[in-house]
Amino acid sequence: MSESENVEILKGAYAAFSRGDIAGLLQMHAPDAEQDFPAVKDLPWAGSQHGHAEISRFFDILAQAEEVLDFRQSEFIAQRDRVVVLGTYRARVKSTGRVWESPFVHTVTIRDGKIQKLEAYFDTNTAAEAYRK
Repeated sequence: MSESENVEILKGAYAAFSRGDIAGLLQMHAPDAEQDFPAVKDLPWAGSQHGHAEISRFFDILAQAEEVLDFRQSEFIAQRDRVVVLGTYRARVKSTGRVWESPFVHTVTIRDGKIQKLEAYFDTNTAAEAYRK
C-alpha cells in the first residue's frame, strides 16, 4: 500500500471511532493486531492488547470509563508502512466528572491494508489525575 493509502486507512479508523462504530474499526485491524497504551495504574483501559477480542474489550472499558469530548487529529506523517499521527484528546472521566486533555502521538504500522500495531503516547499524569478520587 502507498503512504497516502495508509493515511486514508487511519483517517477511516479515526472516523469510525468518533462515530462509535467499534465493529467497523475492528474490521480495519489485522486479526493479530497489537496496541500499546502506557501501563498506568489509575487508567482502567491502559496497557497492551493483542487481537480483536482484547482490542474490543479495550474499547468497551474506555466507553464505560470516559465520555470523549474531543478527538482531533492534526497531522499524519507517513513513511513506508508507518504513520505517525499527532492530535489532541479530551475526555470526561465518568467516575469523577473530571475532564482531562492531552496532546497525543500515535505510531501505527499498516500491513496489507490493515492496522497491525498502534503505540500511543500522551500525558499519562494528566489522565491519571482525572481518575483519582
